[in-house]
This record gives sequence, structure tokens and C-alpha cells, in this order.
Amino acid sequence: MVISAPGRDSTTFDMVTALEAQNPGQSLWLYRSPIHPSIGPFYEMLRAAGRDDVLFLEDDIVTARNFILYAARWQSPHVTSFFHANRPTLGTPVSPVGFSFAQAVKLPAPVIAWMLEAPRHQHGGGHDDEIGFALEAIGEPVVFHRSLVQHVGAISLAWGPGRTLEHRAARDFPGLQFDCLTLL
Repeated sequence: MVISAPGRDSTTFDMVTALEAQNPGQSLWLYRSPIHPSIGPFYEMLRAAGRDDVLFLEDDIVTARNFILYAARWQSPHVTSFFHANRPTLGTPVSPVGFSFAQAVKLPAPVIAWMLEAPRHQHGGGHDDEIGFALEAIGEPVVFHRSLVQHVGAISLAWGPGRTLEHRAARDFPGLQFDCLTLL
């Protein structure tokens, strides 16, 4: 699922076009949020998934080749982030406290069910903050995978046009030509 918000049609279109090129034959579901920050619509999107796992993608990323198929095959009982800006611990469940950068996150169906049942934390952040708060509330860790997506956003949806995202890049992104299926 790709989430998009008002005023980001061009960004979303560019990202979906790049995703289709990098992930041939994989279907995408575009969820258009009517508001931002997108906490309410984020939960609507999770409810709409039913009993399925969700691969949640922000609308300002590029991926290595075959990322969507790789992520669909990735199995973990924990929420997995396929992007990190500077995490020292990869592949091991860690506390979700301070979780941010939800560029590409796989949420297992059982964790989604627990998140939907848990009380929501009121805050002024976006869906990435909400993922961290929700996981903390239900006692679930998060796993950071090697980055297989790169954040290419220039303007923060949550923080407005005054805050650019140059410092929010994955240092270990293997590049557009890297085939994620070689990791299977």
C-alpha cells in the first residue's frame, strides 16, 4: 500500500511510476489520505487490509529491484522497517521507542489486529510516530532490515515545507540496480 496526501499528487505519481519500473508485475494499492498528518487514514488503511499483512510505503521513496516481491516473501512476527537512516542494530527485534522514518514498513496481520485494538496515543506527529507509539503500547518490538528503499523526499509532509529531508537518507541503500531477490 502506498499512502498519499493532499497536494502530493505529483510526488505520488512519480513514486508509483518508479515502483512499477523497479517491481514489474507487482500490484500496488494507492490509499489516498484526505488529510495530513495521516494518522486517522493510516488506521483506516490498516482496517481495510482485513486479515492480511501490510507492506506500507510512503510516497517519496525509490526501491531496489524486486523489492515488493522480496518484502512480500519476508517473514517475521515483528514489524519490519526496510529503511533506516542510522541504526546500529539490524535484524534483531528492538524497542519501538522513538521509531521514525516509516518509508517502507511491513506490518504482520496479528500485529495490525493488536494495534487496532489498542488505545491511540494523542500526538502531533505522523504515522511513523504512531507506529512507534502503538508498538510500544502493545509491547511489540520492531526489526530494522538492511535498507532496500531510499528516501527521496525533499519536503516533509509532517513538518511542512520549512523542514527539508536531506539528512534522512539510508546510508546502506544498495542502489536501484540491486536485485532484492538475491537475498532470498
